[in-house]
Amino acid sequence: MKKQLVVAVALLLALAIAAPVSAAVEFKYGGVMRVRFLSQYDLNIEGGANEHSNYVDQRTRFFFTFLASENLKLVSGFEFGNITWGKGKGTKIVDSTGATSGYLPSSGRIGADGVDFKLKRMYLDFNIPCTPTKAMIGIQGIAMLDSWLLDDDYSAAVFVTKLDPVTITFGYIAGNVESGTKYNNRVDDLVLAVDYKGGPISASFNALGQYGRHTPLAAVPWTLTNPYDATFDYTIPMVKDIPFVGGTPVSFFSNNMIDLVANPDAATYYDIYNIRSNNLINLGANFTYKVEWMNAYVQGIKNLGNFKYDRYTPAGDKVTTKADYKGWMIDAGANFFYGPYTFNITGFYTSGPDHIDNNGNASVENIDWFTYGASTSKYFSEIVGGGVLDNMGPQDVSNSDHHWRGYPYPTNLWTISVGAAWQVLEQTKLSASYWYFHTASSVASGEYNADGTSKLSSDIGHELNFYVTQGIVDGLTLDLVAAYLFAGDAYKIVPAGQPREDVYELGARLQWAF
Repeated sequence: MKKQLVVAVALLLALAIAAPVSAAVEFKYGGVMRVRFLSQYDLNIEGGANEHSNYVDQRTRFFFTFLASENLKLVSGFEFGNITWGKGKGTKIVDSTGATSGYLPSSGRIGADGVDFKLKRMYLDFNIPCTPTKAMIGIQGIAMLDSWLLDDDYSAAVFVTKLDPVTITFGYIAGNVESGTKYNNRVDDLVLAVDYKGGPISASFNALGQYGRHTPLAAVPWTLTNPYDATFDYTIPMVKDIPFVGGTPVSFFSNNMIDLVANPDAATYYDIYNIRSNNLINLGANFTYKVEWMNAYVQGIKNLGNFKYDRYTPAGDKVTTKADYKGWMIDAGANFFYGPYTFNITGFYTSGPDHIDNNGNASVENIDWFTYGASTSKYFSEIVGGGVLDNMGPQDVSNSDHHWRGYPYPTNLWTISVGAAWQVLEQTKLSASYWYFHTASSVASGEYNADGTSKLSSDIGHELNFYVTQGIVDGLTLDLVAAYLFAGDAYKIVPAGQPREDVYELGARLQWAF
């Protein structure tokens, strides 16, 4: 791996030196370097335990473009990171059985010399002769509908046709989902966007069709985690499928799953790996009105399609079951500009499970919670929504068991927010926002009634965010971040006898875009 990295860097340097000499190819480059300092308390929901973490991480991205003319270019992107200072272990190495066989070294250790190099982009961008269409073929970044539909790097072929005032984008995305030896299957996506812009009005229609074949992608929450993230252990929640309790199938969000994995004789399971078909269709639209002093928008997505799988009754009989995708979301907001001041009000709603009973389990008759194609990263607030300090958040496995998600795939969640920003000086900006978070369907709190049933709640809490953005020199900026969540009973499942704690984040980001 180190030899490959050395060769890649040497090649890029050689091309950079040689490019100005060549009259045929023009060379451009740029990138982003950041260093972040973080202090967080009780943010990571995993296991329900309180935790306090302090660390520093860094990441650098380089982008190189080779231009033959205005009709043809090659775009490439590389990343060094994310590197946590003082961390010796890097990316997890997973063998063919799904077991961890070791770790690649991280450059965060003493002496550095880690393996932290990643390919981010590598695609051709060219105009198709005699047409108003350009093509982008290769590994590229795609973002659609304000990151609600898609936002990631993909192996894809995308075609953009400009017919002013309408732009039509059509693309094919190739994907793969894998988890140990249970499944390793191809996923194919088709995407379409029709965008209109005329005067102060812009609008778009967006569609995603995901052919999931025999994978549980989008139907099972854990599969929404980026399948290319080797540090995520997919086998823990997936290894023993999903249990029956009292003859009724528990939801994909089973709170009891980890315990049943440790005690596989405690219940009968149905096989989520024996999947007949999985077809998700997401249809979305956006309407935006923008003038000098304000802009306002409204957008939404409807889940369609179905997921068919085989399950087994307590008697051992196999039954083929169909679950329809029925989730939906809506998002709206407005920004107002007055001199150095900006004011905003925003809010969104994402549907949740149709019903959660007093045992804390959700109905699986249909997939009523809003779900996504793979994959996206939807940012909003600092704590629940990822924000500037996005390495941690309420997005891990145990929170899926809790029937709601924040960053990066918000579901069974609604919020309303107000905020303001003040451009104090040319290089100094202050901003603040308030967010109220609530679940669409009540969830288990971890506390119990006298009869042993779970107490349900929909109150995630009140979040306050504060930012100071200061220009330093030549495009180098410093962001100071403070966020506090007054956590409600729905924020996470708290084990009996353990107090429910509020959450805070303090941090700074030093960043240079060049």
